[in-house]
Amino acid sequence: MIGRRVTNTFGLMMSCAIGFALWAGLTMPDPESFQPSKTVVDRNGRMLRAFLTPDHMWRMPISLEQVDPEFIRTLIAQEDKRFFWHWGVDPLAVGRAALQILSAGKVISGASTITMQTVRLMD
Repeated sequence: MIGRRVTNTFGLMMSCAIGFALWAGLTMPDPESFQPSKTVVDRNGRMLRAFLTPDHMWRMPISLEQVDPEFIRTLIAQEDKRFFWHWGVDPLAVGRAALQILSAGKVISGASTITMQTVRLMD
């Protein structure tokens, strides 16, 4: 009985994860459409002051080359170890979270990926 419940729950969780991935891919706004924060710079181009965007967000344009590679490695290692393996939804993490919920009767850990967190922040 428990094996069947685990299998059914895992199937439901995977269906939800795939549905979420499809929904996110179809509804995620284009990052280029976001208005960056207005800034005031000195004559050497150093930022003196930044202002919130009309939707009350801080958006500073930055290229990937300007980000410390160690920060990127640390972020991926901490937040989404299989980032380069999955397609936005990590089926192993979804399965682990589902099994934890079934065995503990409560949420122990989530299954969100960097992609999911980005979509949530962009919404």
